[in-house]
Amino acid sequence: MSKSLVRKIIYYLNVILDITLIFSSYIIIFSLFKYKFTIVNYSAFLKVIPVILISGFAIFYTYDLFNLERKKGIEVFVSLFISLIIVNIVGMASSYFLHAFAFPRSVFAFGFLLQLFTIFVEKVIIQRILKKLNGSEKAIILSKEEEAKKLLNSLLKIDESWIDCRYAATGGNIGPISDLIKDADAILMDSRNMFNYREEITKAVFEGKKIIVIPGIYELLLSKSKITNYDDVITFEIPGWNMSNGMKIVKRFIDILSSISILIITSPLILLSAVAIKLTSEGPVLFVQERVGEKGRVFKLYKFRTMIKDAEKYTGPVIAKADDPRITKVGKILRALRIDELPQLINVLKGDMSLIGPRPERPEFVEKFSKENPFYKYRHLLKPGITGLAQVLGNYDTEFENKLRLDLYYILNYSLMLDLKIIFLTIKTILLGEGVVKKEVKDIEKKLNEIMISYEAASYKD
Repeated sequence: MSKSLVRKIIYYLNVILDITLIFSSYIIIFSLFKYKFTIVNYSAFLKVIPVILISGFAIFYTYDLFNLERKKGIEVFVSLFISLIIVNIVGMASSYFLHAFAFPRSVFAFGFLLQLFTIFVEKVIIQRILKKLNGSEKAIILSKEEEAKKLLNSLLKIDESWIDCRYAATGGNIGPISDLIKDADAILMDSRNMFNYREEITKAVFEGKKIIVIPGIYELLLSKSKITNYDDVITFEIPGWNMSNGMKIVKRFIDILSSISILIITSPLILLSAVAIKLTSEGPVLFVQERVGEKGRVFKLYKFRTMIKDAEKYTGPVIAKADDPRITKVGKILRALRIDELPQLINVLKGDMSLIGPRPERPEFVEKFSKENPFYKYRHLLKPGITGLAQVLGNYDTEFENKLRLDLYYILNYSLMLDLKIIFLTIKTILLGEGVVKKEVKDIEKKLNEIMISYEAASYKD
């Protein structure tokens, strides 16, 4: 049986186990707490459980919880935590709207805790199985030396024990690669190297090797194409970019409604943040800065100040980094939890920004990046956003080329469903902020791994 087939079986097994554990947890809680599971309860259960299971599948799919390869335990835990909260809130809401009041609220509360524990343990076990299945995967990176090292560092951040990576690069010319890829399980490369090695890559694909390509703008366009044929000629048809006026109106309506709601809900947090900034450092509470928006228009962006007063007095415009010494102690917390972005809801109401879109940059950096990459200007086809694909999949210090790929992918593939997914991923990004729940979950993961190792050792002795 091939590894790819085993992975597919594990994927579908993961789906079945997750849905089964969500379902069975409520039955277990009913039994443990001796609720009378009468015909009334049973009827209420049957009304609510389909809604829970369908929403559970949708949320788990959105957070990519069925695919566990190359994922950190902290990421899995936080995704699971958020998903189960949403699922149980949906369950409680549906029990109200469906008048299924015989499904007690306490069942949802205790069911959530049981689901979190059992499903997380299940996923730790599946990850260990996948890790053994993959073994020490050998991957060859075909790229210039500097680019290869950057990609290698990114891969090793995930889990250095999962992949045995080497790079093959000699300046701008890699040379013959047939011998290099012979023993490799995977080949990673920048799309700029594909043309020179298309024959070797084609051969590797038919030999069952995995090919991973870092796309350029052209490849992003090609990903939108559909296969058509003119008589006996196969073609790729790439649609031109177009966002209808109707879609723009819907997006604007959602922006206004959501911004007003978020401002009302977070008003205590906004007040607390303003007081904390004022008491702990000199300078204004709000930081106002020029940014470039839709169609290149410059506007005033509002943020909570997270740096010392006059942070760029001696340096001039500098891009902030994750460990920037200019960031204040309160600023670190505000940035980690993305609270510093809340004043931009005013920009959204004014029409300068949207809730979701490419992050707006300063005019100085737009000029610089546009010279380095002529496609950078296409980021301004849409209104900039408070959050975006580059923010949920990247970091503060992600390189501008990688952010540009993500921003252009968002523009090319825009849909309301993609916006919804980014909102869910933003919640996860906030909870994964530096210092937030990381240590606690790592400790839990470590203990579970120790239990598994002890179990395996005991089984081996027997």
